[in-house]
Amino acid sequence: MFSGKPFSACSATGLAIALASLASAGAAGQTLCQSIVARVPAHRAAPATLLDLLDHPVKAPRQSFAAGDIVPSGISERRTCVSGGADCAWIASASLGMMSMVQGTAECLDIRFAHRIGARFSPVPLPAGIHNFPCWDEGIWFGTVSGVPALAEENGASGDRARRMAVSMWHKDAWQKACHLFETHSIMLKPEFASCDAGVPCAQLQKKAQVLAGQAQRRREMLIPAEGHSKTDGAHVDARMSVPAGPTPVNGYQDIFGASVSEQDVAGRRYRFTVGGGMIGWRIYDGWLVRVEALPQGQPPVPVAGFQFARVPDRILSLRASP
Repeated sequence: MFSGKPFSACSATGLAIALASLASAGAAGQTLCQSIVARVPAHRAAPATLLDLLDHPVKAPRQSFAAGDIVPSGISERRTCVSGGADCAWIASASLGMMSMVQGTAECLDIRFAHRIGARFSPVPLPAGIHNFPCWDEGIWFGTVSGVPALAEENGASGDRARRMAVSMWHKDAWQKACHLFETHSIMLKPEFASCDAGVPCAQLQKKAQVLAGQAQRRREMLIPAEGHSKTDGAHVDARMSVPAGPTPVNGYQDIFGASVSEQDVAGRRYRFTVGGGMIGWRIYDGWLVRVEALPQGQPPVPVAGFQFARVPDRILSLRASP
């Protein structure tokens, strides 16, 4: 799930254009997504989530509502806001509520909507272009955009260096057909974990590790296009290499895949750096792990440090809209 943090640099002009096009069905005016593309320049800083490209997004507050059984039998056990088992949110201005239930190891989200007219609740179908049961790197956001109810589905792993978001606005007591944003971005490496044995030059080792991880990232970008591949795609070089047992594993990861190995001198001593992706069982880490071993002369390698670098969006390279 992603947050509803506002992005202050956005203006409300795009939303006004989008709502005007909704008001007259079939109008040829810009869609919400097209208005975002028109006003967001390439090479600007990539936001934490694509939701931050919207105008003043405010997440709907959590609130129970007694809508009866809006979860059809056979899909899941009956769960309601009142009896428990479901996370519920409510937009009072539109008398619109969302019930969500997390299911399974993949943390898939079953979402249902209810609209109250007078004292009666009615189920509301999902808009065309937004799908139920998003899992893993996908998230559903329900709230208001400049005061208008909105539903967004973001896929943060639609490509190696790409993200996708579908957005629907609430109009005339129904969700409108979603518009879609597709973004590609450059990558910045962010230190996420560090562990060093006593007596080793930890800061210098981390600096060298980040340089080597950056080189690995650039090689990856030459092999894998921004779109069309998973962030965890090993580009056919993902043969596992077992991590040697030692007192300093790389943050618990048992295997490194797509590994490159080099020997480097740091602070007058020789070290072996192993750089690659990480695995714990079937779970894959899509950043870079760096394992460091000391190479004392005439003795076996000694694991002394481990570092983890997250791959985070840096600059927007392209942004396009599709109905």
